[in-house]
Order: sequence, then C-alpha cells, then structure tokens
Amino acid sequence: MNDTRIPKIIHYIWLGTRPLDKVSQKCMKTWGQYLPDYEVKRWGDNECRDIINSNLYARQAYEAKKYAFVSDYLRVYILYNYGGVYMDTDVQMFKSINRFLAHGAFTCFENKTQIPTALMASAKGNQWMKALLDYYDDKSFIDADGHMDITTNVDAITNVSLGMGFVPNAQIQVFSDDVHIYTKDYFCPIDTKNKANDVFTENT
Repeated sequence: MNDTRIPKIIHYIWLGTRPLDKVSQKCMKTWGQYLPDYEVKRWGDNECRDIINSNLYARQAYEAKKYAFVSDYLRVYILYNYGGVYMDTDVQMFKSINRFLAHGAFTCFENKTQIPTALMASAKGNQWMKALLDYYDDKSFIDADGHMDITTNVDAITNVSLGMGFVPNAQIQVFSDDVHIYTKDYFCPIDTKNKANDVFTENT
C-alpha cells in the first residue's frame, strides 16, 4: 500500500563541479526559515550515478553535460521512489507548505496552460509521478543522427498530464492520483521575463 502523505524531505539536484551560486544560497536559506523540520537531501553526481546509468536518456544527457535535462529525469525518479518535495535551488519560500502535504501530489500552473517543475511534490509511489517517470523509458536524449532532444520537462510533464485528466485552464484542480494543481500565485508568483506580471497574493 502506498504512503498517502508527502514526507518532509526537500530534494534538490546539483550536478557537476560548480559550487552553489549566491542566488541559490540565499533562496535555500528560506527553506530552513519556513520549513525548519524538513530534511534537506542533496543529490549530487555520486548519489545519482547509479540512477543515471540505469536510464538511456539520463545517461546520454549526463555524458553531454546537459545537466538540466538529467535533472528532469532525476526529479521524477526521486519523487516516485522516495516521496517528498523537489525544489530547484532558486526557489524561495515565503511561508510553510505543511498544509499541502496531505495531498497525493501537488504543484501549480507556471502560466495559463502548463505545469512547472521547479517545485513539485508527491507521496512515494504516486501514480502521476510513475507516469512521468515512464515517459523516459526507452527514450533517447541523442538520436541516431546525433541530434539532442531538447523538449523541456514543462512540455513533457504537461503533455503526460493531459492524458490523465489535467485541464489547461489556469484553475485549481485535482486529477489522477490525488494530484492537486494550484494557481500560479501559490508556488510560481514570479515572472522571470516581466516583473510586471508577478502575482504575489495571500496564497504565495
């Protein structure tokens, strides 16, 4: 029987030899400020080696040093197998997210139609996360002609979710295995291209 509550674990991925940048360090301090009782798990090259080598897409992307695409696979693998909250290192907390941990999974809209991946969470074994993981089965990052598949994980995850009941209408909704999608202001209030489009509300 699957766990039905998301554990208090924050997962983040940091591949390669670069040190954490100042923006990441600043944002990650807010994790401890608002989520002080969460375990923070860093997934680096050593921790991820076996996972990467087990999947063709991830292995090819890693060998090409396209770490962003490697992390696309790793985050869904980690959430499906361990449960918890995945965050990009530039995600800043403004309040606790404890009240969302009773869901099977949660994230929000990135824009009017798409699901982001900078912050996403699920219980271990959640079937939505399994479907996202299955997307990468037998998938290559580099095709026979040497071209890289640069499909973003936002596009991939949104497309998979459409087949599971997700409606791209920018409205709060629940689908599949208790997957809660919230409006943009909950977890993605900042528009990185146009600050005038930021949507900070009481939900943020």
